[in-house]
Amino acid sequence: MRRLSLSVGVISSLLAAAFLVGCQSQQPAPPSGVSFLPDTVTASGSGTVFTAPDEAVITYGVSRSASKADDALAKASKVASDVVEAATALGLEKQDIQTTELSVNPRYRTVNKRRVRAGYSASIETRIMTRNLDLIGKLLDAGTSAGATRVNGPEFQLSARSKVRREALSIAVADAKANAQAMAQGSGRAIGQAVALSDTSQGYGYETGVRYAGIGMTYGGAPRAGAGLVDIVETQPGRLKVTAEVSAVFDLE
Repeated sequence: MRRLSLSVGVISSLLAAAFLVGCQSQQPAPPSGVSFLPDTVTASGSGTVFTAPDEAVITYGVSRSASKADDALAKASKVASDVVEAATALGLEKQDIQTTELSVNPRYRTVNKRRVRAGYSASIETRIMTRNLDLIGKLLDAGTSAGATRVNGPEFQLSARSKVRREALSIAVADAKANAQAMAQGSGRAIGQAVALSDTSQGYGYETGVRYAGIGMTYGGAPRAGAGLVDIVETQPGRLKVTAEVSAVFDLE
């Protein structure tokens, strides 16, 4: 009988322990990397900053064809150099000009239902960045006049991206604190100091602005409309949006 009573007592203790573990597992999950903190409240917040861009990026593409690969590349390289020279003539520095792509590929044609090589095509892309947004129209015109067959941009961006994003983070933390206060007040409590903060932003939280893209040119470099781009393109930089999101844990008082 004593042995049975002991067994019942052990079983009761095990069941009580299992019940406590089950209760703990039902607690809300804390932010990633943060251990469970009792008597706390977890809230998320977001922050957004709108600001005017101060940089613009334009990408010029040059394509040329020839019967030999090296001839096609030489032709494309000559035009790409002319594009760079046209940009520097407007005041751009070499450090703001970058070759971003170079490719040489065979071209084919069909003869008597057979696919035969017809020569080679070479392509070069050059990326430029300007801090003078008033130059955008002239840069578009200069590049196409120099022989660029494709123009993408301008893509507006910020030189002080990190600084503006930190402003958005500060706003996001304040938003998380306000959300935590609302939840605490709803339960008759108040919040204390923050005990954990986490940046939960997806990516950089920075949206570039693209206002004009994809000008297609003939190999001669003349706009299809037949007019200088400086006369027909008016860009509007507008504002860029920088966002941030955070998760915060606060003590409950």
